[in-house]
Amino acid sequence: MVTVPFRTITDPSNPSQYYPAISFEVLAGFRYLSVFQSVDFERGPRFEFSGSEFNPMLGGTAKLMLSKNFGLFFRGDTSNLGGGALKQYYNLYGGIDWKFSGSFALRLSYRFNQIEFVKQGRFGGDNGLNLRTQGVQLGLSWQF
Repeated sequence: MVTVPFRTITDPSNPSQYYPAISFEVLAGFRYLSVFQSVDFERGPRFEFSGSEFNPMLGGTAKLMLSKNFGLFFRGDTSNLGGGALKQYYNLYGGIDWKFSGSFALRLSYRFNQIEFVKQGRFGGDNGLNLRTQGVQLGLSWQF
């Protein structure tokens, strides 16, 4: 993580001089996705789709730290870096972080998520899932 204050630090022992500041964090790793979807019509056929795979994940977080315990953030990540059945997977978050004690913090954000998963069907066609979710998310974290 890299943190850059907006002003020159003249007294390093004074922590209030470090705020406001902006920080950047790079995220990299792997994501495992397992999907099972079933549609059953009352007077018709039943369709099932399932699949799973590992994909590389890359993303980042930018945070505007207004004080030691409060900040605004934006985070994004994606897993559609390679081939395979996963055609799109990304998350976008924006919200606030509040560290209300030495070890605990609350995060209130708005999340947008998009997944598109396509798999070759048994009879030559493609089966797939295209899912978009969005909404408010509240999280509690504990640092140890």
